[in-house]
Amino acid sequence: MIHRIRSSARRFNERWELFRLRGYTSPEDLPTLALKIARQRRLGTVIGSRCRLIGRIDPLNPHLVQIGDFCVIGGESILLAHGPGFDGSTRSVVEDYVYIGYRVTVLPGVRIGKGSIVGAGAIVTRDVPEGKVVAGNPARILRDVTSEEAADMKHRMHNNLYFGKEAAIS
Repeated sequence: MIHRIRSSARRFNERWELFRLRGYTSPEDLPTLALKIARQRRLGTVIGSRCRLIGRIDPLNPHLVQIGDFCVIGGESILLAHGPGFDGSTRSVVEDYVYIGYRVTVLPGVRIGKGSIVGAGAIVTRDVPEGKVVAGNPARILRDVTSEEAADMKHRMHNNLYFGKEAAIS
């Protein structure tokens, strides 16, 4: 009984906060991620439409992070915008149609090019050119994204479909 009351109160508080942050939301935001995205936008992060922000953004300098349209930021990933030797003059930029896997770290000032894929666990220390697959520590270019992969990724992002094992079933 108490669990049900707490759960109901939590849902109410989330809806109320989302209402208060309505100036930072977009009708294109996924409903399950709208609150998280609105909180980040309020802090100054530039986030494009239809992004799946499951990971985290630098809590110290969120205004120095920019994410394009139709991007996926995987769980436990982080986009950093501070660190030793970083003067804060350049933003960390994730361009449109980028897929960032699970537990990726993107260091300050790095630009990830349009249509790129970053493999799980990668540490991205340098800019990633457009349409490349990178992975490793430090992240290295493995190959180009094929036209079939790019088309499939765009289709899944535009239609809010899953990636991975569940995607093969649907």
